[in-house]
Amino acid sequence: MPPKSQTGHTRYEDGGAPTSYSEMLQLARAQWMAYRQYGSDLNWAPNIMEISRYKEQPPVAHNMPLFNNEKYQYAERPYYFGPSTMTGLDYDNINSISPDQEVEDIKWRVYDIKEYFSDPGFEYQKTLAHGGQGVALHYRHVRNAEQRDIVVKTSLRGWHSDVLQMEKRHTERMKGAAHVLQMIEPADVDIHRQMQAFHQKPDDDDSSVEGTTSGDDSIEERPPPKKLPHERTQEDQVARQSAWETQLQRWEADVARANMGAGRNDFMFLEYVEGGTLHTLVKRLREDAPGKRVSMIPNRVLWSLWLCMVKSCVAMKYPPRKFHPNRARPSDLINLHENEDLNEQVPPLKRRWRAKRMVHFDIDPSNIFIDNLEYPGTTPPSTPGPSTPASSSGRAASAKSLGKQPQKPAVKLRRARHGLEEHSLVPRLRLGDFGCSKVVKPHKRNLVYFRRRKVGKQGHLTPEQFAPEWDSMDEEFDSRTVSDWPVAGNYGSPMNVWQIALTMWCLITQNMSPIPPRPVVPPGLVMSKASIMTYGIDEIVRKHLEAQQQAQAGGFNPKMPRHSKISFCQLLMDDPRFSYIDTDLRQTLYECMYYRPDERPTVEGLLSQATRANKKTFPGENDEAVRRWDGIVE
Repeated sequence: MPPKSQTGHTRYEDGGAPTSYSEMLQLARAQWMAYRQYGSDLNWAPNIMEISRYKEQPPVAHNMPLFNNEKYQYAERPYYFGPSTMTGLDYDNINSISPDQEVEDIKWRVYDIKEYFSDPGFEYQKTLAHGGQGVALHYRHVRNAEQRDIVVKTSLRGWHSDVLQMEKRHTERMKGAAHVLQMIEPADVDIHRQMQAFHQKPDDDDSSVEGTTSGDDSIEERPPPKKLPHERTQEDQVARQSAWETQLQRWEADVARANMGAGRNDFMFLEYVEGGTLHTLVKRLREDAPGKRVSMIPNRVLWSLWLCMVKSCVAMKYPPRKFHPNRARPSDLINLHENEDLNEQVPPLKRRWRAKRMVHFDIDPSNIFIDNLEYPGTTPPSTPGPSTPASSSGRAASAKSLGKQPQKPAVKLRRARHGLEEHSLVPRLRLGDFGCSKVVKPHKRNLVYFRRRKVGKQGHLTPEQFAPEWDSMDEEFDSRTVSDWPVAGNYGSPMNVWQIALTMWCLITQNMSPIPPRPVVPPGLVMSKASIMTYGIDEIVRKHLEAQQQAQAGGFNPKMPRHSKISFCQLLMDDPRFSYIDTDLRQTLYECMYYRPDERPTVEGLLSQATRANKKTFPGENDEAVRRWDGIVE
């Protein structure tokens, strides 16, 4: 951590890198300003000649504008699926030498993993993918006449990984959730390893850790509120400091054991999903519609996929293992169905006070997986034939555009496990990769929220992370002002809502997420260059929206909060290419991408709406038409 700044102005060293907390904030202001204006890389680091770009820049005014008066027009970027890092690379042949040292490192890491998991009946299939943090391998477990495909995920850099351990903890919170990728216990696939305890490194100002609780979070009685920082006694402070130091000592002991070669072997087993990801699907759709054309998707498919994403957000706010009425209870052995999917539900109002403030931080098309179709009962129906070519209206996707081979069936089937048989026509989506997730706590130092600003993928960051409001943050190390702001640092369930809406936007438009993020000029508002120069877009938009609200309220004109009703959902409301999409869905996505998190729809409301919408009918979209489109599962 950078040292505390006493004067706020210290000399720059080491090529212009920040040497104090104050300078770290100054650099961040410069980085985020460049990101909002030009889409610059947030990892930009100045050299010695660029120090003046951020040196001694004080906090700016709190009322920074959202719109860039000179560059407010959105420029489309067709969805790009770059060359795969796996293409043409043989990670299983350690005898072949690659000139790329990174490839060599991955090959030996894969070899190490294969040696570690060489148990009888546990058969390696292939290396699936690797990223900055981890590597995923496809294995098949064979027991008697049964076989089960799973994914082994571990760190790319070695066996000891706190990041992977935290991902396991967050994934375990989602146990049983029907629309979340599930972990598999090693013993369930005959893998028996002695697992050492994991001790989380404590945050700088937080003695608590993100363990999984064993209590029943659906209880109705609300406990006394926790003390706020200013309400703690000296005795409270000493106890918290002692707990923090104990946790740090445990973590340091873990690191010491790892350095001596006696550390943990960290890994996790996950369900293997054959349908790929939405990332792959959007790529196929874009290939079938070059230029500014788009592949049209049936409304029934869109509403079904949206319902899946909404339910994954419900799972993060109300984890089924804690809130679902059919959850397993140790006192009720009849309900202990370990393999039963719990279809996410919103608990009764009197129990919602225990809602979790869990934020995924990394929801995007590459982290949403496409499962198989399901059938009710015990006997599968006859498998549909191959997908038919696209119709002239574009409402069915061609076999070629979805990467299908004509001899392959369009879908694979499995028996529905969660009781509602919702996915007999459209496959189920499963949210995965909880490596960036965090249960966010209120009333912490500004630094706690500041650290999470760059977590996730650029282009999928939310206003809570990129808001210009951040630039007014004071430079006092112990300040706690951010936790009370309406947008910046206000991490919670609305962030998940924003990211699933942006994911749906990528699917519908088949465009990359907008970089830089551009707010939308409300539909129907026409501005002249003269008015923009005179008043600025922010003021013009505010007056326009207040006039609309006044008209709707019969003349009553309450003062709107700053930046109220400003959406970042481009194209859907005014581009004729998307006029075929249900107006209710377009309006919902538009509102889910409002700048202010308190104005976005709640997951409770979204679940109710999407459940009703999945019963809608649309012209030309009978069951057979949807089946013809369904080439999205390999």
